[in-house]
Amino acid sequence: MNRFFRQGRPSQRHGRTVYCRVAAACLLAALAGAQTWAQQPKPVLDVQFDGAVAAQDAAGRAVAPLVAEGLVFAPADMAGAMRADAGRLAFPASIVPDDAGSLELWVSPLEAATGEGWHIFTGDPDQWGAVGCPRLWIWNGQPRFDVDGGDRYICSGMPDWLTWKPGTWHQFVGTWDRSGDVQLYLDGRLLAERNTAPWEPEARQSFLIGAGHAYEGDSLLRGNVLIDSVRVYDRVLPEHVIRAHARERGLCPPLETLVRPHPNWRNALTPKGAPGPELTLATTGNTDYAILLPEKPTTQEEKAAADLVLWLDAMTHVAFPVLCEGGGESPAKAISVGRTARLTAAGLPEAAADLGGEGYGIA
Repeated sequence: MNRFFRQGRPSQRHGRTVYCRVAAACLLAALAGAQTWAQQPKPVLDVQFDGAVAAQDAAGRAVAPLVAEGLVFAPADMAGAMRADAGRLAFPASIVPDDAGSLELWVSPLEAATGEGWHIFTGDPDQWGAVGCPRLWIWNGQPRFDVDGGDRYICSGMPDWLTWKPGTWHQFVGTWDRSGDVQLYLDGRLLAERNTAPWEPEARQSFLIGAGHAYEGDSLLRGNVLIDSVRVYDRVLPEHVIRAHARERGLCPPLETLVRPHPNWRNALTPKGAPGPELTLATTGNTDYAILLPEKPTTQEEKAAADLVLWLDAMTHVAFPVLCEGGGESPAKAISVGRTARLTAAGLPEAAADLGGEGYGIA
């Protein structure tokens, strides 16, 4: 297992409190406080529901919907989300990027969405699969994403690991690049992807949330879910950012199933240097620490983070969150895996900062 603190090693377990021996230099880095992270991608449309509709662009300016019909919101204990079986919103089509982008939704199924049928969360109000209009939907239990009604849709069966029932919340993400790439993620995991011929976007009426145009006839197909937030980005979100968003909302896509074996994985179980002061990483089932990866982690760094999550969970019964720099707000305390910008900015002496190409540093 990739378990290596730069100058120290884990000590014995005391109930649900774990102490780790670390060098004084690492402790000083911890006291230095949070550093500025790389800029997080900002959505060009950010729609939040909390008993009302609040939409804004990347500059924080309010965006008014073109259509707001039959809006019904869930009780406060369901985050005041919009019921997509009752209401629908339409925003200007121009807000959806033509060349490349990502669409991220957080939804919770209503009872009607757990069976057969069409459950469309976004689309165009007047066309079925208008080219260039991102649409996330479920058909007969299959999560789907498309940017047209033809060969550019992708789908996957409902995965065995997913609990799709009322009261659960899930992240749907579709990404597109009109040079010919589309991808579908669910709860931080890549479900399907396709390389297709490039396309030219068509004129669209608007971007609709809450229902989609039926394949035949003029009826609208309801989403049959609660929608808590909708974000549209003007770029293809990297997989590590999508996973970070999932973890921010409490989902824990297991890294060990996402990381492919690598021939250069190594173990470094021998601690270096003299023991430092004790730090309490977890106690009474809680932790103030997050495991921090660089903005673009290597395969080995992801594997190291996965091992650390499993090891700490076995020791403390606490699921330590895993974050990437640039994927969210900076935690006050972090265990850096690999050469993070935060660890670099801590200004450790060269000898203390040498993790041997792989390692954990508390900063």
